Amino acid sequence: MQSRYFENQTLLRLGLAYNPGGETFMDYIKVILSGLAAIFLAWVVVLWPVFRHMSGAKAIGLDVLVTVFSAPALWILAGLFFALFVAASRIGNTPLKVSFFWIPTLLLSTSGVATAALLTYAFIRLKHLSTP
Repeated sequence: MQSRYFENQTLLRLGLAYNPGGETFMDYIKVILSGLAAIFLAWVVVLWPVFRHMSGAKAIGLDVLVTVFSAPALWILAGLFFALFVAASRIGNTPLKVSFFWIPTLLLSTSGVATAALLTYAFIRLKHLSTP
């Protein structure tokens, strides 16, 4: 009986067994962080050619940064990155989980939220300045 318990716990840790009602609050946090990080990373990857060709003399419009959300490549990459981050969140080894899940997702999510907040603030501020 004890061997079966340890086998079941190992399968649950690897994400290979179904645990009805066993979801925890942290599981939801991991999925949300994975989604945010995946979308922001895919956004950066899709916009990389735009960022690479920018120079001091050129300016890009806000519409370039926003219309990329309708690009199919963004959502395909976001899905792949999401699967990668969710798989990394289920690693049993703590140093590997910290290296491949916690550091990248927290860094990317924080950067993404900060970038969105900065763009929103700039848009509101510039709109306010342009009105007479």
